[in-house]
Amino acid sequence: EACRIAREAGAISIVDAAQALGQVRVDVEDLGADAVVTLGHKWLHGPLATGGFWVRDLALFGPTRLGWRSRLELPTGSRDYNPNATRFETGTVDVAAFVGLRQTLVVHRLLGSWVSDRLRALRRRLLERIGDLPFTLRSTPEAPTGIVVVEPRGGDVAALVQRMWDEERIVVKLIDEPGIPQAIRLSFWALHKEKDIDRLVAAFARTLGVGVP
Repeated sequence: EACRIAREAGAISIVDAAQALGQVRVDVEDLGADAVVTLGHKWLHGPLATGGFWVRDLALFGPTRLGWRSRLELPTGSRDYNPNATRFETGTVDVAAFVGLRQTLVVHRLLGSWVSDRLRALRRRLLERIGDLPFTLRSTPEAPTGIVVVEPRGGDVAALVQRMWDEERIVVKLIDEPGIPQAIRLSFWALHKEKDIDRLVAAFARTLGVGVP
């Protein structure tokens, strides 16, 4: 819907899919965006320093720098860019890393809907269990991802995050942004098990000094 509004207003829409790819199915055509950008190492679990940039119309975007790769396929002396994605490459890239990214995508295609199904199941379990903790849910309950943001009701949020590591050896992320209360991001993926969710909730309960059935 946002992409449609942008298009009707004559604006270019760019979708950041870094937190989506590897968790949910992403169809760039269905998004209706002019461009979609992502990276390889987050939820795809691919190589570092890799990513992807899809554009609906290559003519809408031009490189910010000129390098030998951006005009590799053109005659010597030409000032035009390559008529393909290499126009955005300014120098040598890590070819092995991008071969690894391609294989990562192959694996995810083979996994099919298993990842998204597992994430939904684990999310339901987490939301059921944290209902017994003094947290306010900041995420949309029906969201299909392995990211859940909670806001502790009272206390030092930063200290709680640190104690979860010091005492339980569990990493949770402090969200500390201007204008909104501090919160905690809980992240999990399809390879986590139900017992991992239960351990997380039990660890919070111990750290907070509350009982969880």
